[in-house]
Amino acid sequence: APLATLVTYHTASPATGGNQIASPATYAAANGATVTALVVDAEGCRREATVTLVVLSLPETNEVTLTLCDDGDGTVDFDLTDAEDPAAPSNVASGAGEDVDNSGDATTGGMTVTYHTASPATGANQIAAPTAFAATNGTTVTALVVDADGCGSEATVNLTLLPQPD
Repeated sequence: APLATLVTYHTASPATGGNQIASPATYAAANGATVTALVVDAEGCRREATVTLVVLSLPETNEVTLTLCDDGDGTVDFDLTDAEDPAAPSNVASGAGEDVDNSGDATTGGMTVTYHTASPATGANQIAAPTAFAATNGTTVTALVVDADGCGSEATVNLTLLPQPD
């Protein structure tokens, strides 16, 4: 059986009980900060290592409005992926044709976008068929934009139905 190993993290070297980080999973630090990892094996042998923390930026996102004409029953199938294309006819955005992923390109490894019925975006509320999402006027969905580093940001996609002409 493998021997037990204990790893603790500290704000300085030498690692002591007085500089141990109590909650390493939620430790807040600036980009480039260093911490000391203390590894202690089952025999009590100690070894320290310096760890440099890298803080990655979140992807930039934009709120988008998709607009389609009501076909008479108050529900329309939206292609939510139009929110990724500022030139899509349904993407009216706030003036200049924005897109949720700030022109990131999933085909070049830049961004991955998934659509969700609520925020926070989770697997449980992911929309399985984003190219044919039935919605009524005023529906909002959440786009989760994830970059190549695995960092994610959310953006709101507003769905608007225009009334049929009289």
